[in-house]
Amino acid sequence: MKKRGLKPRLGWKKGAALGLLLLLMGFLFAWFSSGWAVLKVVDMERERVVFRRLIRVGETFSMVHTHSITKRPVRETFRVTEDRRIAIVEMEFDHFGANLPVRPEKDGDGLTEFLVRDGKYVVRYDETVYPSLDLRVGQVIARHRLHFDDGTVADLARLAGGGTYVQIRADSLISVVEEVLPWRNKPQK
Repeated sequence: MKKRGLKPRLGWKKGAALGLLLLLMGFLFAWFSSGWAVLKVVDMERERVVFRRLIRVGETFSMVHTHSITKRPVRETFRVTEDRRIAIVEMEFDHFGANLPVRPEKDGDGLTEFLVRDGKYVVRYDETVYPSLDLRVGQVIARHRLHFDDGTVADLARLAGGGTYVQIRADSLISVVEEVLPWRNKPQK
């Protein structure tokens, strides 16, 4: 009677070589991904990613919207931190309006810097960091858009719909792989 079972398909040398190759690939992936993040815009109501972009740690991006009262543009510039959080760098606007600063304000343990540059008011922050940016996308006036250094613009109303609650976050590269794994558990509602 023949024994049934799995026969090894690789010899020990080929198995060791494959193991070393996989280990090397893992180290290379970890090294490469350490200086990068994936910036995601997540539609929190439908639990789906509506925008995803590879971004270097330390790279800045801006969110531009139209102020609902002044009808003038407001630009907030953010930076992705090493621990994959989002730091606000500065805010820029050309007309005072509701909820816009008029002088330096308390920012953590320090104060913001308030100055005028090229005819615009600029508020500089001292490393105020958020785990994510939670936002209700404007429906009529705001036109929230993300702007990147290479000229890419992501229109949040077009991507998620006006009035949608979105979360902007910087995740590790491995999070993209985790999203497509077939055995990934879906969050409970």
